[in-house]
Amino acid sequence: MAIGLKRGSVELADHDPEWEQIARETIGQLWRVFGSVAKDIQHVGSTAIKEIKAKPIIDIAVAVESFEAVSGVFPRLDKIGIYKSVQHAVPNDILYVIGDFENDT
Repeated sequence: MAIGLKRGSVELADHDPEWEQIARETIGQLWRVFGSVAKDIQHVGSTAIKEIKAKPIIDIAVAVESFEAVSGVFPRLDKIGIYKSVQHAVPNDILYVIGDFENDT
């Protein structure tokens, strides 16, 4: 199953073991980018739960000591195709996304 949804749509799918592999690979990539700045990186959200249907979107949380500590990481994320969401406005939270922005997925 493909990962991602067109903006504004909701679709649930049975658990796909490929989600775990995608999450592991992405977490490894994030550890390489963040290095010791990251305190923990975890696959979170519905795709991390095997027993339920989920939106085919992999959510990964990165814990850091402070936002100041990660300012140098942001350009490296952009460089590998992980971009800051301009639509996310939650205090004390920064959302980065991987997506096909031309096709809005």
